[in-house]
Amino acid sequence: MREKIVSDFKYYFLDMGIVSVIGYLFYIMMGRFLAPIDYGILMTVIGLYTIVSPFTSLGFNETLSRFLPIHGEARTRSYMTYALKKSFIISLAVSAVIFIFSSSIAKYIYANDAMTIPLMVLSLLILAGSISIVLKGVLQGTKNFSALLVSDVISQSLRLILPFILISYGVGVLAGLFGWFATFIVFDITIMIYLIRHFTYKTVKPEKEFINYGLSSAVYAMVLWLLIQNSLLILGFFDIAEAGLFGVALVFGQIILSLPLILIGILLPYLSEMFSRRDISSARRFVELMLKNAFIILFPAVVFITFFSKQIIFHLYSPKYILASKFFFPVLMAFMFLGLSMILMTSLYSYGRHLSRIKYIIISLILSTILSFILYGIYESVGIAYGFLLVQLIMLIYLSIECKRKMQIGFPRKVLNAIPAVVIFSGLIYLVDKYYINFEYGIVFVSVAMLAYLGLLLVFKTFSKDDFDLIKLFLGRK
Repeated sequence: MREKIVSDFKYYFLDMGIVSVIGYLFYIMMGRFLAPIDYGILMTVIGLYTIVSPFTSLGFNETLSRFLPIHGEARTRSYMTYALKKSFIISLAVSAVIFIFSSSIAKYIYANDAMTIPLMVLSLLILAGSISIVLKGVLQGTKNFSALLVSDVISQSLRLILPFILISYGVGVLAGLFGWFATFIVFDITIMIYLIRHFTYKTVKPEKEFINYGLSSAVYAMVLWLLIQNSLLILGFFDIAEAGLFGVALVFGQIILSLPLILIGILLPYLSEMFSRRDISSARRFVELMLKNAFIILFPAVVFITFFSKQIIFHLYSPKYILASKFFFPVLMAFMFLGLSMILMTSLYSYGRHLSRIKYIIISLILSTILSFILYGIYESVGIAYGFLLVQLIMLIYLSIECKRKMQIGFPRKVLNAIPAVVIFSGLIYLVDKYYINFEYGIVFVSVAMLAYLGLLLVFKTFSKDDFDLIKLFLGRK
């Protein structure tokens, strides 16, 4: 199974890498062309999409990823068709409501008439995007990661090309939203053509467990994305321009979240198989390997981006966004902790405790909201970011204890071996940030710091035999 996991990981890693790069280039491109207030509107609408779409897709993407690997072809066809039909009906109804009341929402909730047309486009994003979410669940559940890669490459390019063309004609916020819509439409058409042979005219209603898991996933995903966008949305009510600055940090926070999302995409179908066979030992090794390696990759990434945040903003965005650097440390650290927590929560879902992870994510959202409002009153906008960080650290510790107690799965002890390497690496990056003469010298010194970090990980025996075996398989050597 390891060979298949590594092969799928290569496809999915490349797919998510391409999608992530295009997504971040999109945010950067729009940031360079839009003023902070318009960027705030764009990020707010996209944030609303990420919150609403898990509900309109009814969580079927994750449910399909869990159930399809352990059922046969006939059940797969029934699950897939049922999920698509239900998601289309719900998303159509929600889209219609948002479209009809877009003017009222813009006027009475955001007190900004400029939000009206973007909210109308949001209704189109929800309809097309919800279908895309379900279709990705089908491909992941059937482990067609190569098909997912091809379809994403075809569709994602429109997210950059179409906005760039529209911006040249003077279109602002809507250019970015139309780019997202075109991406969803092309993806949906591509995958529907690929899967057309699997559709059934009459579908049998799946068992209650499948539906319950779907509803559980929908609630979890909605609350999760509300948690991710929570600070941005809170700032949107107080100061839309400040929300635009926060949106820059949020983009880089989601870059940090990319690796955990990739690992979860691979983890879910395989982990579901392991737990269905009661192979707890393999599941534990698999999850702990993911947690350890995610930590030793993400922490130095957070350190690097934080120290060089002003330079990154200056070169990628523009000087008008420099003030966004104040959000980088708390937001990036919070996203790292959240990503590690999501790996643990996915393990709970695969194990069968899908309601437990809902409890954890709801508590996290409530605490984050309360603490954000309290700290905003004391430290203004940056207080919201630190409230988010503090809650994510507390929840990660709590989740680690609970998963160890319920499933005997938690952070491996070898994570502690990486701490000295992380501390030394952080010190080296601090010195580079403080004393480097120019950008070229900075690149050289950072490269030396990265090599030193890798060497220290080896010296402190952070890696195990499982790590080296997977590296060999990844390189095509058994």
